[in-house]
Amino acid sequence: MTVSLLTRGYVCTAKKIVQQVPLSPTEGQALLVKTLALPLPPSMTTEAIGIHQSDVIIRTALVAAIADLRANPWLLDYVFASLPRDDMTMKDYGEKEVQRAKEWFLRTAIPVFMTPRLDEVKIPCITIKLMDSNEDIVTLGDVHYISREDNDSQWPALSPVFTPDKYNSATGIMVVSTQIQEALVIAAGMVVVDNIGKSHEILEVYEDGSFAIAQGTVADFRNSVIKGAKPSYVTSLESTGYRETYQIGVHVSGEPVYLTWLHSIVVFILLRYKQTLLEARGFERSVFNSSDFDKNEGLPTSENVFSRYVSITGYVRQYWPKDLKPKITSFDPYLLAEAMDEASPEPDVDELDKDSLWTVDVNDPKKKK
Repeated sequence: MTVSLLTRGYVCTAKKIVQQVPLSPTEGQALLVKTLALPLPPSMTTEAIGIHQSDVIIRTALVAAIADLRANPWLLDYVFASLPRDDMTMKDYGEKEVQRAKEWFLRTAIPVFMTPRLDEVKIPCITIKLMDSNEDIVTLGDVHYISREDNDSQWPALSPVFTPDKYNSATGIMVVSTQIQEALVIAAGMVVVDNIGKSHEILEVYEDGSFAIAQGTVADFRNSVIKGAKPSYVTSLESTGYRETYQIGVHVSGEPVYLTWLHSIVVFILLRYKQTLLEARGFERSVFNSSDFDKNEGLPTSENVFSRYVSITGYVRQYWPKDLKPKITSFDPYLLAEAMDEASPEPDVDELDKDSLWTVDVNDPKKKK
């Protein structure tokens, strides 16, 4: 039994529906009917998500929203809810007209194209076209609000390939050659990668250059290497904002009223799914406006095609990695102290100009001797 939400006041509970509704052989495809699970799960961990593919975002948003409306046809009652409630439209555009609009939408394939294909026009359809894309904010630097992030795409070895001089599996203490000790400053947190690629964290480093991994570790440490803790690199991020405008074309054939129905559904989609399918996917602060109803003479078809265009404007952010730098793998304060001493030796007082020396009177700190 079909009960309208418009006049009966029933509350419907949406159920998850995933199905394909077959069309006639001449139409040669099936309607996608699928409930949309919201919010969408995150798909990437990096902040530098590249150049925003707004046309793809808008197209997939329309496809997913149309499928969701077909899986939950009660939502269509809200699209046309004003007509049966208005005293002047109730008679000619009331419940029967709403039911007719719903039936047309649920049984009609409405493909969404990036641009219309003149060699194979399918009507009705929805088209998407980029109108303009302009940098919105000009700044002195394009530093992203998250200026850097860890990058584990590379994990280089810090030491040459080696086999330990000694290793005690009971204590986990490993002794390596002087060559390995001189090649790098071994520190806790580094890992030893054994012959089969398994990692063993260095837990403690001793004064003689030996170090300890977990006690009781049994492994083949021939042809091992020492690597830093992951991630080993950091990426500097930059980004900038763009203002983009797209033209969404709504095209139908046959009765002109179909265009009114489909345009209303597209407007409903851009409003209801703005947060989940546009804002949450990077097309932010979107606004749109619609053009007038008109007959389309530009499509190579013998049918009467009627079109209406929706211009949607939003703000997106373009990201890119500026550079990739290695992270600090270890720190030796003794080496730092030696380097500072060599760079700044203690001055010889005898060699200083005695006129430049002065002392302070303890009774009068402001008075120099």
